[in-house]
Amino acid sequence: MGTIKQQSHRLLSFLYFQLHAKSRKGYGIHSPFVFHLVTEVLGSNPPHVTELKKIEQLRQQLAVDNRTVDFYDLGAGHWKHHPRIKDLIKRSASSPRKLRALFKIAHYLQPDKVIELGTSLGLSALTFAKACPSARIITVEGSPSLAREAEDNFRKLGVTSIDLRVGAFEDWLPEITSQITSPILIFIDGNHRYQATVNYFNAFATWIDTRSCIIIDDIHWSAEMEKAWHEICLHPKSTFCLDFFDFGIIFYRMNTAKSHYYLRY
Repeated sequence: MGTIKQQSHRLLSFLYFQLHAKSRKGYGIHSPFVFHLVTEVLGSNPPHVTELKKIEQLRQQLAVDNRTVDFYDLGAGHWKHHPRIKDLIKRSASSPRKLRALFKIAHYLQPDKVIELGTSLGLSALTFAKACPSARIITVEGSPSLAREAEDNFRKLGVTSIDLRVGAFEDWLPEITSQITSPILIFIDGNHRYQATVNYFNAFATWIDTRSCIIIDDIHWSAEMEKAWHEICLHPKSTFCLDFFDFGIIFYRMNTAKSHYYLRY
């Protein structure tokens, strides 16, 4: 849940977001691209509902799983107490609402490859795999015990298209970025610190074109993450900066003025 300071910061950020966020119906959104994304992509019923329901059912099972895992947080740099899987679901796993949004976005973009930093229990990776059956999914997890749980979840849903790699993000980035092809979707969801988040974004930004995007999770999780998001929005490749509060999306467009939207989904 975070410290009291983090919770207070998140509450204030949420109130600011509520005051500035555009309607799901698109009122006040001047960009045709963003309007379509909000009203037609995120505002529609998700395709392949059966596949989404399988992931949601798996999440429900994990939410009552009392087994513990050895959780090593490379971002924090020390061993945590042995958390229960159900507590990880409550604290750090994507909510069903967020998973549905990620599914819709990925299905709309249909990237050739998805790269995720921060596998956790594998729910987001499964969401991308189901949304983009022909895409190659590469996901990196720093905790070996969590990676084993994620692999087990992949097997439960019969998904074989996910390439899970274990270790520090920084150790895998050179190899991963050297193999980037467009279109690509990047999902950054780990090591929620300012410098690390900016570094990860910069590592991928060079390769982003008009057919790709970068999604950054938990952009209002702390003052550090907000600082990182604001800096990322200043990057030359950050044409459309879409703040959905729970996550942010960066799209690049040539010869287009920068736009920053607060959006409900």
